[in-house]
Amino acid sequence: MRPIPAAAAALLLSLLAAACDGGPAEPQGSCGRAWAGVVRTMDSVVAARAVPGGILLVVQGDEVLCEHASGGYVVDEQVPLASASKWMTGVTLAALADRGELSLDDPVSRYVPEFTGAKAGITVRQLLSHTSGIQRGDPCIFTIETTLEACARRIAQAPLDYAPGTEFRYAGAPFTVAGRVAEVAAG
Repeated sequence: MRPIPAAAAALLLSLLAAACDGGPAEPQGSCGRAWAGVVRTMDSVVAARAVPGGILLVVQGDEVLCEHASGGYVVDEQVPLASASKWMTGVTLAALADRGELSLDDPVSRYVPEFTGAKAGITVRQLLSHTSGIQRGDPCIFTIETTLEACARRIAQAPLDYAPGTEFRYAGAPFTVAGRVAEVAAG
């Protein structure tokens, strides 16, 4: 299996670095001058939004280019990403679709056979567009003690909130299922 390119993340970081480059600054943390503008902006946003903190980690290959913690966080702290990871699930599935390894219009049941009955026809596209009918949350989506496979199977057993494709409801559980679809499709 080939790794999925992180072009979207690289582009975002490039644009952010260009937009935030406020000129010369002293190195901060392990980031150095090249990332000083991004670090300053991150520190400012964390302070202005009164959030607990943030962690910036930029890696190219095996080399750490920048590692910085803001607010009350420390570099090695593990924090839940929650909805901040939805973009990565979408990019991963789009890359798999571009390669022909799945279609966004495939039924989820092709990858997670526990999706049966009214859930059998839910598509990958409906998972990503918050129109799948899957309930908003199952506690398994918030635990690190489970796998995507086990959580997706558990979600498959829960009743639907509404008929797939008929409503929009922002939710996390469909993205857990979408992550499992990506795992299966990518092998």
